[in-house]
Order: sequence, then structure tokens, then C-alpha cells
Amino acid sequence: MKICPNCGEQLADEAIFCKSCGVNLDDFVVGKETPAAPQYIPPVEENDHKIAIILGYVGGFIWPIIGLIVAIYLLTRDSEKAKKHGKYVILFSLFIWVVSLLIMNR
Repeated sequence: MKICPNCGEQLADEAIFCKSCGVNLDDFVVGKETPAAPQYIPPVEENDHKIAIILGYVGGFIWPIIGLIVAIYLLTRDSEKAKKHGKYVILFSLFIWVVSLLIMNR
């Protein structure tokens, strides 16, 4: 007696197909490798550096030197979005710095 490797049904020794699930038993011959199903490979997503961008704006508002450091980090990334925000964070940090100097000197 054979046993179906797919569903476990007992079969006659000369059976080619499983009477229960219909699987081809020749595909499961001992020592014969079964064809592997194609695996799904998810697309690689570009790192958009959301945390660094947020840290740049918040850091630039609280302490502009932190904003400038994060902006330089963003400018050195490969992502166009990160580079764009790096420029904005530099401008924003410099603006906050100038405004804070004007307020302090009054």
C-alpha cells in the first residue's frame, strides 16, 4: 500500500494518482526532488529616512545646531526626498538661529 504524501490517503501500490486529492504520485518518488513553487520576493523599498527628517525639523526648532547636523546627514543620503528635506532643514535651522539671535539681542 502506498500513502499519498499530499493528503495521507492509503492507495494501491500501482496507483499513479491519489483517488482522494488527485495529486500525481510520480512527482513524489523517493529521491526525486519536487519542483519548487516560485517564491514571492517583495520589491525593495527605498529608505525614506522619515525619522531623520522629523528629527531634523524638531531639532532645528529646539536647538538649531542639531537641525544642521541632521541636515548634513540627510544631504549625504541617496534618496532624493532625504536630500530635498536636508536643504529645507538647513534653511529652517538657520532661520530659527537668526530669529533667536535677534530676540536675544533686544
